[in-house]
Parts: sequence; C-alpha cells; structure tokens
Amino acid sequence: MSYAIPRGLLGEGLLFAIAYAGGMVLTVAAFPVLAVLLRSELSSWMARTESLRTRADAVVSVVSALAIIAVGLLPWIRSAFG
Repeated sequence: MSYAIPRGLLGEGLLFAIAYAGGMVLTVAAFPVLAVLLRSELSSWMARTESLRTRADAVVSVVSALAIIAVGLLPWIRSAFG
C-alpha cells in the first residue's frame, strides 16, 4: 500500500493486499487439514521407517557435531597457520 497510494493505485493495492492475505489464509489452513487427512498414511509410514530414521538421526547428529567443532576451530587454525 505504501507503493500503491502515492502512485494513485489504491484499487490495485487493495486487490494485491486481499490476494496476499487470501494466500496466507489458504497456506495456514492447508497444513492442519492435510495433517488430519493424511494421519493414517503418515502413521504407517513412520512405523515402517523407524529403523532408517534412527540411523539417519545418528548420522546427522555426528555430522552436525563435527561441523560445529570445525567452525569453532577455524579461527584458531587461521591464527596458528596464517
């Protein structure tokens, strides 16, 4: 609206604002509706892939810990060798 009003485009600005708000409402409403509708399929998928997800969690935890250590060591390495 701060762009539309100074240029005399009040109607277009309001139309854009309404469309933008409608998109937000649709997005916010879609996730809970899909969660309710897909609950049984998601529950069975979660049960089938539990061991894979557990292994993936372990791998991601180790990799992220190593990345944090590397980021912490980077300034020390730069000062020691640079």
